[in-house]
Amino acid sequence: MTKRFWLGILFCLKTFLCVSQIQITYPVSRIVFQRDNNNQAQISIAGNYFQNLDRIEARMVPVWGGSGNETSWNTIVNSPTTGFFNGQINVSGGWYNLEVRGVLNGNIVATSTLDRVGIGEVFIVAGQSNAQGDAVYSGGGTGTNDDRVSCIDYYENFLNEDNLPFQFSQLGNFKRIAPYNYVPWFWGRLGEMLVQRLNVPVLFYGAALGGIGSSAWRRSSGGEDLRRELSTFIAVPGMPYRAMKASLQHYATRTGVRAVLWQQGESDDATPQALYYDNIRTVIEKSRSDAQKGDLAWVIARSSANPTIHPNVINAQNQLTQSIHAVFTGPETDGINGPENRNDGVHFHNQGLDRAAQSWASSLDNGFFSNSQPLSPKPILGINLTCNKSGSNISYRLDVSGGFSNYRWNTGEGSNSINVSNGTFNVKVQDFAGNTFYSQPVNVSNNPQNNQPTISVNGSTTFCEGGTVQLSSNISGGNLWSNGERSQTIFARLGGNYTVQNFSLYGCASNSTNTVGVNVLPAPFNTISSDKSPIICPDDSVSLSTNNFNDVSYRWNTNATTSKIIVKKAGIYEITVKDNKNGCENRQTINVEIRERPKMTIFADTTTTFCFGGSVNLSPTGSNYSEYIWNTGAKNREINVKTNGNYSLKVKDQFGCLSDLATREVIVHPLPIAKIVATGLEKFCEGNSIKLSSSIQTAKYQWNSGQIDKEITVSKPDFFTLQVQDNNGCNSKIDTLQLKYIDPPAAIITGDGGLNTFCQGNTFTISSQPAAKYTWSTGQIDQKITINKAGIYTLKIKDENNCESKTTPFEVFTKEKPPIPNISIAGTYELEARSNPINPDFFYEWKYENELYKSVQNIVKASKRGDYLARSGIKYSLQNNNSLTCHSDYSTSFYYNLPTNDTGISLYPNPNPDGNFTIETREEITNATIRVFSLNGSLIYSDIIPDLKTKKPLNLTSLHGGSYFIRIISNDFSGSKKIIMK
Repeated sequence: MTKRFWLGILFCLKTFLCVSQIQITYPVSRIVFQRDNNNQAQISIAGNYFQNLDRIEARMVPVWGGSGNETSWNTIVNSPTTGFFNGQINVSGGWYNLEVRGVLNGNIVATSTLDRVGIGEVFIVAGQSNAQGDAVYSGGGTGTNDDRVSCIDYYENFLNEDNLPFQFSQLGNFKRIAPYNYVPWFWGRLGEMLVQRLNVPVLFYGAALGGIGSSAWRRSSGGEDLRRELSTFIAVPGMPYRAMKASLQHYATRTGVRAVLWQQGESDDATPQALYYDNIRTVIEKSRSDAQKGDLAWVIARSSANPTIHPNVINAQNQLTQSIHAVFTGPETDGINGPENRNDGVHFHNQGLDRAAQSWASSLDNGFFSNSQPLSPKPILGINLTCNKSGSNISYRLDVSGGFSNYRWNTGEGSNSINVSNGTFNVKVQDFAGNTFYSQPVNVSNNPQNNQPTISVNGSTTFCEGGTVQLSSNISGGNLWSNGERSQTIFARLGGNYTVQNFSLYGCASNSTNTVGVNVLPAPFNTISSDKSPIICPDDSVSLSTNNFNDVSYRWNTNATTSKIIVKKAGIYEITVKDNKNGCENRQTINVEIRERPKMTIFADTTTTFCFGGSVNLSPTGSNYSEYIWNTGAKNREINVKTNGNYSLKVKDQFGCLSDLATREVIVHPLPIAKIVATGLEKFCEGNSIKLSSSIQTAKYQWNSGQIDKEITVSKPDFFTLQVQDNNGCNSKIDTLQLKYIDPPAAIITGDGGLNTFCQGNTFTISSQPAAKYTWSTGQIDQKITINKAGIYTLKIKDENNCESKTTPFEVFTKEKPPIPNISIAGTYELEARSNPINPDFFYEWKYENELYKSVQNIVKASKRGDYLARSGIKYSLQNNNSLTCHSDYSTSFYYNLPTNDTGISLYPNPNPDGNFTIETREEITNATIRVFSLNGSLIYSDIIPDLKTKKPLNLTSLHGGSYFIRIISNDFSGSKKIIMK
């Protein structure tokens, strides 16, 4: 315990003696004890008292309404004899004033109050500068106005555990957070958010150190002195881990703690993920070893921005929360960035501190508080006192129970016990793990101020058995009677010798008083017995008697003087037996009660008016009885009734008392019978509806479709059920009907000629088989429709039952018409039809004066003058060996005029330069003989041309220049022509 703490306590002791006879030394104001997960904490209450007391009591009262649950008065210690007290009470989460009072001889003679004691949440904050904070960053010194956020306002650069104070403060502006944080930073804001959400106080310990990486934390947790290596940051050996250890082993032992809140990572940008993970894992394990709690909770923030974010650190922090038990996921603070949040890109300031607090508050959610297991506060160390009195010399032995590795008294002694005579003493001990425990300060004096008491007697010390005599000590407190009682006055009931001894405030005993003898005369034996239970049924009786027949007399309060009486009425019967020798009496009473008849009615577990097939269970109201008498002859408690009738019952209770007769009437109604009647089944198809109805008229109808009418309209197939209910509420059996559609018609579409393709620009007819109604996708309603475009056409038909078919699609295609040809002269007697573009698959039809030519070639012989027309055509192959022929429109009329003086033969060019002629005839001739004659009639050339239906080339290159006659002869043609060779 620190010198500062104990100097404060000693000062309080001196001043307190002037104003109160009881003093609270533990807990201290504004302390917060860690609650468990059931919102409870068992806390120590200790102090000194300065007058003899019979007992010391304590209670907790909320500081204001709603800030906790007031406790009843709890006895802290009974019959205290040392001048100091130490006990425990259980308290739920809240913010309390502690009240302690001392009781002497039934009167409250001493009181004391300690303001503001918390049961709530305790945290150790650790890490580097964004956990420690600094007032140089705007807002870093801002605390909270909430009264329930506590800290110890202390910081010392050269950390000395012996100087750690134990006075708590509200975490206001610029308050420090012991042992090593020197500003509120954002922790005050976080505390305010938590207390307002949880409605319990919050306490923070600070164990952070700026600029320190994970490696330094690991190494210092192993005991390394890093002052030389990190002299800029570390002033004492063992830092930074030393501050956490101090928080755990000097503070958390007394207050308990929920978790370590870890905000660190900015200095580990070059630390590999695996190394960071191993460093912090080592620190976690060390903290749990030092706290002697293997599941000490840690909450790790994902923090690395310096100012850039370092995935190696974030990944390691995530790995810690995912792989180590009781390590929880903290906030992601790297997302708090920008100049409004971090002035230098690293440290929070202004609204960045607000956002950091909010992020932490969100992480410390209900799941965290449910799943983390807090370290509970340890009881304050108890001191035992033994008075060593030798004549007028008085000293005391103070000792500590339990085995510890180290003891240090405020006297400087180091054993588990010391001998003292005067003063205030305390001790600090350590266990093998280094956890430190503190005792309360105890006050002793070598002036016990106790004298030998005297006894005063009020009444005769000889009395009959059952009497008393009052014995009193002349000293108000500190008495111990020989029968073990401790009050100033006792009432002796037993014979024997009585003495009293007085104890000083610090447990030193006076000499005993002289003996007071008490003589108790025996009273005569007297007990009342009954031949049966004195609680009887109506009209029954009971015999009462005493068994003492030895020289005694009897007197009943009924004025009877016999040893036995018989009674039938309720009442208190008293007999007094008097010993005729010593005159002592023994009075005994017995209470005779008349039992009430069992009162019951017949209970029905459902209505007693029901429909056939139902039943009701009848049973008596009230508790179980010993016998049941039904008019049906049944002997069971409960009977099941299914038929009409009146049912009556008497019962006997466990005492054999018979009830009055109870009756209940049961009425059973018959069930209605209903069938489903279907109308229009022969026309039931999609789109049509039928009527379903009940075969009977009744009160209610219930279809499985949810409808409640007698008749319903059904448009879809389904399984239908009907149950009806009559005016008595009786339901029929369920009738069923399975409805199915009749088969609908199928629409069949056919095209002209059985085709589905027509020539583009033409019209096309598609048709349906005969039906009652047609609905085409074009909107037409005839059996046949004429179309002029390709596409998918659909049809629905309805038959004579108005049943509609499904939609039948029919896809119609078009083929392109060939282009209209142009007619030109191809020779003397030939006309040519030419389409653009040219397609070898085209064929042609010709007309002369509106008469159809047979030719399908593009060139025809014009043997007559007049108007000629032509159109092109193409034949398309279709599916199923079908075909489609498409024609263009006819060309413009072309007028052909025969040459003047036409002889039916044409050769050209004529005159001819090279002897290569083209020959045509007006008529189509075959097997034509060609003969060429000189002007003098000599035959120069002769040949046969098998076919002269069209123009042909004629090679007369063998002829020399000059004029000739050419003659053409066939079976039905003969003609000649003069030609000239140049």
